[in-house]
Amino acid sequence: MSATRKTKPDADGPRAADFYPTPAWAVDAVASLILDGCPVGTAIYDCGAGEGAILRALARHCSLPESGLLRGCEIRGEAAAACRADGFNVWTLDWLKDDGRAANSLGDSVGAFVMNPPYGGRLNLAQRFVHLALERATPGTAVWALLRMNWLLDGEVTHSRQSWLRNGPGVPDVFALNKRPSFTGDGRADATTYAWMRWAKGAPQSVGAFRILDCHEPP
Repeated sequence: MSATRKTKPDADGPRAADFYPTPAWAVDAVASLILDGCPVGTAIYDCGAGEGAILRALARHCSLPESGLLRGCEIRGEAAAACRADGFNVWTLDWLKDDGRAANSLGDSVGAFVMNPPYGGRLNLAQRFVHLALERATPGTAVWALLRMNWLLDGEVTHSRQSWLRNGPGVPDVFALNKRPSFTGDGRADATTYAWMRWAKGAPQSVGAFRILDCHEPP
């Protein structure tokens, strides 16, 4: 996760980065589902790539040299450069800015969007990240987001989230992690339960599948 948080709700000035690297085991838990769902030759795109934690974890599961098909964008220049140094095609840009550059960064056909989006509180960043991924996706493309379980039910008063889900992209398939991930690099986790949530562009559903993933951290 690495994206933007405005300094003020109505500010257009400098933003600070929300940077919480995704542990590899949390990606390993869904890697086969993500890769199996991508048509051959299509790319996987991380909308807030950070220093490449998600892309790096997915690369370990690819049977072909997939670095050209593992791509994304990142607002912090030094982090995007680190991704490129690892062979990933990551642009330095703000996913939330509609200036054409985000669309250009998609390149060839994208088979899946994968993200650990920032939350942003009242700025509603996670919802905006998912919304834009679905908007920029082609029909049938999967959008995967690592989110808090309570995200599905929070935000109705402020952001009409439940109404947006019902009347927009539909309820996602939910793949719950049976362990609480640490995003701080020191192994500490809070009391929040997380899940990967999956939408398919153009195929909204009123009832999503639910599955508990058996996650394994490295020894």
